[in-house]
Amino acid sequence: MLVAMKFQKKGIKVLFDIRGFWADERVEGQIWDIKNPFYKPIYRYFKKKEKMFFQKADAIVSLTRAATPFINNHKSRAIISIIPTSTDIHHFNRLKIDKRNSKALKHDLNLSGKFILGYSGSLGTWYLFDEMMFFFSRLLRKKPKSRFLIVTRDSDEIVYEMAKKHSVSPDKFIIRNASRDEMPLYLSIMDFSVFFIKPTFSKLASSPTKTGELMAMGVPMICNT
Repeated sequence: MLVAMKFQKKGIKVLFDIRGFWADERVEGQIWDIKNPFYKPIYRYFKKKEKMFFQKADAIVSLTRAATPFINNHKSRAIISIIPTSTDIHHFNRLKIDKRNSKALKHDLNLSGKFILGYSGSLGTWYLFDEMMFFFSRLLRKKPKSRFLIVTRDSDEIVYEMAKKHSVSPDKFIIRNASRDEMPLYLSIMDFSVFFIKPTFSKLASSPTKTGELMAMGVPMICNT
């Protein structure tokens, strides 16, 4: 946007496509510590620029309706379009899954006959994996045959650390790294999925990709508001 504003002075229209309240994301994600004198002025600088972008943009794209009141508070003159994170419903299509492949995957993961709670995606920063593992530990009390299938490219250490904290045995969860091509098959064997996100201001403007993918695959979701 800093570059785009220079072109606007020449009569070129500017579209501000926000993917979250960026400066606040850096603070709430503990990337910038505003108690640190180095980051505090940086945060203030970008908040000031954000206000200018809202006021001067010709059009704005937001991923959520929840973000629009904040944008309008800045007296924006722009047309605001709400476009949630999209999903390729041809790729994430439950009807394309061969049941024999789903059965084979369950067998390979030793999940046949088990109630499968699933999670897909990154484990850190915004996603409350501590709370998710706590949730699973309580699910085990009701459904002892439950298993937690975690499909991620992040380090296994977070999973084992949280499992130990909540007294969840390693044989109760499975961690796998899957490619995009493999994801529909992995999602297809989940009975339910879970994801909890930090309930912060900046997340009002974000829309998790996994939401659309899970919905396209017909997998029920358990998440916070």
